[in-house]
Amino acid sequence: MVVASVAGIALVIAVVWPREKEPVYQGRKLSAWLRDYSISGETWAMHSNARAAIRGIGTNSLPYLVRWLSSGASPSAEQTRSLLKKIPNRRIQFQVWEAEQIPQRAIGGFAALGPLASPALPQLKELMYTSDHPLVRYHAMLALAKFGDEGFSLMQAVLKDNSKSLPKRWEAYRTIMGIGAEGTDISEALPAILKLHVERTELEGKPFQTNEWKYLVYCLGRSRFDKFERCLSNHDADVRYTAVVALDQLGAYQGPSLDVLRDRLSDSDLRVREAATNAIRQVAPEMLAH
Repeated sequence: MVVASVAGIALVIAVVWPREKEPVYQGRKLSAWLRDYSISGETWAMHSNARAAIRGIGTNSLPYLVRWLSSGASPSAEQTRSLLKKIPNRRIQFQVWEAEQIPQRAIGGFAALGPLASPALPQLKELMYTSDHPLVRYHAMLALAKFGDEGFSLMQAVLKDNSKSLPKRWEAYRTIMGIGAEGTDISEALPAILKLHVERTELEGKPFQTNEWKYLVYCLGRSRFDKFERCLSNHDADVRYTAVVALDQLGAYQGPSLDVLRDRLSDSDLRVREAATNAIRQVAPEMLAH
């Protein structure tokens, strides 16, 4: 049993945990600093020191961070972890858990680097769109979400590019939501997001659900409903229509919002007029009598 445990640990280290030469700062490897940076509940000093160390390593860390987003995603590594999880040995289980944290810690590394990580943007974008593994694409998306305005500009360009496939633009939308959740103003992309909603519904029959609208509102931040209301007068009928539907599902029509909605009763697009009529009928039917 002891031999099996030792062999298992060795197998984890050999197959799952990266054993490459890493950049070192103040005598500690990059992966060690990433571990410190990721640990929640520890002192701010520890977190701050780890961030300073990662920034001290700087752009030398980028090839490793990008590569570690794919850590453990190969079929052989996944199979190995699956087998090792069945071994009732705490040391083995801990090593497996450590290996599974590598991509998340790499994502934290991009956050710690901030603007210093900008040279990795093209690689992350490529990884998000070309990897065969959905989890790797998701990790790349989370990493891109740490880039604030820079990441937003990159993803908004993809979102607005109609030559890109719907799945690619949908991934760009999801990344933009992550960027918004991190605090960046993403309101400029709202018309394109609303138009994407129409296209996805028409092509795939997958309309947004109320909880998706709520998450979008959350990511928009302050004056969130005002940003939707501005879309009610957008030149694109798809955007106007979806804005009416979204605000209706969110139950946002009251006070001044109703006055904005009333203007859509005479919209040039039939869908917009019908959606506005249905929304008003639910909250203020007396407005339809005038």
